[in-house]
Amino acid sequence: MLVKVVSARLFQLLSDHSFPAPQTVVGRASSLISPISPGAAIVDSKTKEVLNCLRVLSRVLPAIFEVEVPEFEEQLLWTREVVDASNQAPDADTQFVIDDEDDEAEVGGAAQSRVQETLPSCAERLIATAVDLLFCCGFTLPIKVQVGHQKINHTIW
Repeated sequence: MLVKVVSARLFQLLSDHSFPAPQTVVGRASSLISPISPGAAIVDSKTKEVLNCLRVLSRVLPAIFEVEVPEFEEQLLWTREVVDASNQAPDADTQFVIDDEDDEAEVGGAAQSRVQETLPSCAERLIATAVDLLFCCGFTLPIKVQVGHQKINHTIW
């Protein structure tokens, strides 16, 4: 449960538009003077949360890999989740489409069939998140290499 909750929080923080918060010169100076200053806490809270999530995962995941039961690791990290995509919001293309009643009568039960979508496993998402964090402007890369509003920049040089 700990791995799932921490992973979910990490995924949520990475997709948050306010992560990473740009640190100002005043925020850096006040954090050097007083570690309890309110300005520094607001600026760095999301970054600290991401770092804390990574710290917890870096200590828990090795213990999971060392468990003698391989089904536990398989079930926790590598099992793909299947969700019902028919309950999700309709696409913009199909939202305002009005079907004829004759077409629905011919298709019959096919209109009521469920569409299932397979999501990536937790381990796949953790690996993708780790790679994105390696190339995150303002977190591991300087903010000056950011292009537009894209905070993930996969260029090295």
